[in-house]
Amino acid sequence: MKNRILFLWTIWLFFSGSASAQQLDQRQKEKFVIVPPESVLMTIASQPDSPLQFEEVRFLASVDGGGNSPAFHVRNIGSKPIRSFTIGGPDWTMTWSEDFTKKVLIPGERALATNDVEIVPLTDKLRANLKLDRPMAVLVVMVIEVQYADGAIYNARPTYQALQKYTERLMGLESSAKSK
Repeated sequence: MKNRILFLWTIWLFFSGSASAQQLDQRQKEKFVIVPPESVLMTIASQPDSPLQFEEVRFLASVDGGGNSPAFHVRNIGSKPIRSFTIGGPDWTMTWSEDFTKKVLIPGERALATNDVEIVPLTDKLRANLKLDRPMAVLVVMVIEVQYADGAIYNARPTYQALQKYTERLMGLESSAKSK
């Protein structure tokens, strides 16, 4: 939940227009490292009909121990403006909306660009402090739903729900294997 709040706060700052560049410069940027793929492998679900494309997908860990979060940009690769969309993984979702941003996402445009975090190099000391030597985790990101400006909808909720059930089964298998 803390990660989701941080993620949504970052998005709000970028799109709200209420925070000027000067205010962002005065605020100290939170420092993150990019978690290496041998620790967290970010996976984009194959959705050939989706009007959104994920770009620069990575997993970030806060240097201060403030939490971990997927990070990415989303581009409208469709031919119609988008009013809102919901994206997520098995245990999180995030919604971008015209109501929130006061604009539609036009074809070719990117959303969710975050400029208020600082990426620092991952050192051996940070790797140990952040406990990034655990077994690999695989995290899936996908488009759940898109509402176009004309009212049409791209709906992948059935796939998202199936992914959630699959993940729950895997976690159940992992828990039972550990208890043996």
